[in-house]
Amino acid sequence: MFKYTLDYSKPVAVEDFSSSLEAISDSFRVYAEKEGIDLKGDQYKLYVEEIKQGSIVVDIIAVAGHVVTGIDASVQIAGYARYLKDAYDFLNGNREADAKEYTKREYKNFHDIVNPVVNDTKSELKIENSGNINIGSVTLIQNFNSGNTAQNRTDHYIGMSNIPANGLHTDMLLRLYQTRNDPKGKTGDRGIIDKLSSKHVKLAFASDDIKSQILEDPYGKIYQVDVDVQSIDDQPRLYKVVELKDMEDK
Repeated sequence: MFKYTLDYSKPVAVEDFSSSLEAISDSFRVYAEKEGIDLKGDQYKLYVEEIKQGSIVVDIIAVAGHVVTGIDASVQIAGYARYLKDAYDFLNGNREADAKEYTKREYKNFHDIVNPVVNDTKSELKIENSGNINIGSVTLIQNFNSGNTAQNRTDHYIGMSNIPANGLHTDMLLRLYQTRNDPKGKTGDRGIIDKLSSKHVKLAFASDDIKSQILEDPYGKIYQVDVDVQSIDDQPRLYKVVELKDMEDK
């Protein structure tokens, strides 16, 4: 059971509450995409179980007992709860992580989920999951202080990610993660440019000469390059090395 409980001491703005639930919905879709779960159509819904004075309780329940055929819904929802808990532990300074672990879209969702608590000093948002024996119970609690801390950090990271991801980036430092020892090969090469993403990304080369120079010592050097970047959903998916300017030993 995945439960969203909002305790408040003063009226909650409709837009804050609705944006919070919309962000829950979208962040689950992002989580599913990351985990390779294929959501087909409207296969899960948010059900409002109970509204009483001082609190709003929302159950998030999978339609017909499953979200994706062949995969236990409780596993998916429990995994999603853990994903949210890890994210807010990071945003509240309780877990170390690379800020690039999350996209701008994810930070926007994390920002909006806590909208109902950031203007009420006595409010509390509890998101909890129970009943999955593989992942265990997960409880995320955000109040006025932690919610504002989370929003301040999401705003910061959204600002950091405003560097245009697509297009030409000059004087980037590239290190190789994986290579095919074939100057003519077009697949299998991957590299990391920390300024753009901590993840390894598919590589392409503007010429066989550039690739040959890099393949001479792919893992012993750092390469200063100009790259043409192609991104999807704020995440680089292809680095095309258009010029190799310099190299140095690691």
